[in-house]
Amino acid sequence: MELVRTASRTPQDPNLLRGDIMFEPWRSWAEALIGIANWDPADPDRNKRLAQNAMGAQAAFPTQYGVGRSALQRLYAREVATGSWQTQSEALVQIADWDLVHRRYAPALSQYELLYRKLKEMGAAQSSIDEIFSPATPAVLPTFMPNALISNETEGSGGYVDVAFEITRFGTSRKIEILDSSPGVSDRAHDRLVDLIRRSQFRPRTTDGRFRRSSSVVARYYPGNVNEEPAP
Repeated sequence: MELVRTASRTPQDPNLLRGDIMFEPWRSWAEALIGIANWDPADPDRNKRLAQNAMGAQAAFPTQYGVGRSALQRLYAREVATGSWQTQSEALVQIADWDLVHRRYAPALSQYELLYRKLKEMGAAQSSIDEIFSPATPAVLPTFMPNALISNETEGSGGYVDVAFEITRFGTSRKIEILDSSPGVSDRAHDRLVDLIRRSQFRPRTTDGRFRRSSSVVARYYPGNVNEEPAP
């Protein structure tokens, strides 16, 4: 996961070609990234895999996508060999999340749907499935970063904001609407929340067991100090 976090901080678009190794910040670790990105982990038991299409994306050069996906595949291969279905599911959904963040929509949606179906076939509790695909607070991607929509009421919360929006099957938001808020919560706080939702990418949600074109969400958010003017 540290490798995935590191990859997420590298540029998304340019390939880190060998000709770029002499330029910082790639000089010290580009060779290592090339080796890792081209390593396809062994499949310990193909029959136990939750998803046959979770194989690795071979990368000629260490792009952010290729390095991160190879690392996530390694985690998944380990969980297939030693982990419970819960840990296998978590490892697989992280691969799908990574694909979605990098606009590989077809494999991402295929893996989400296959994982949901497999969990149902294994008799997993619906509450466990909902924790993955319909949590009370939508999962903001990537999930290894703090979820900015998770907030708790405290003495310094400065009130609450109730917001409704839709999450599309591609993880984008639309139809954002402020429903209600505490007295004294400013329009600026509303605007910040709307902007936060608009800029975030979400894990697609299920409605009645299906990934529809969009899913409606209503959430309560505690803006904290968002009403304060930024320090000069």
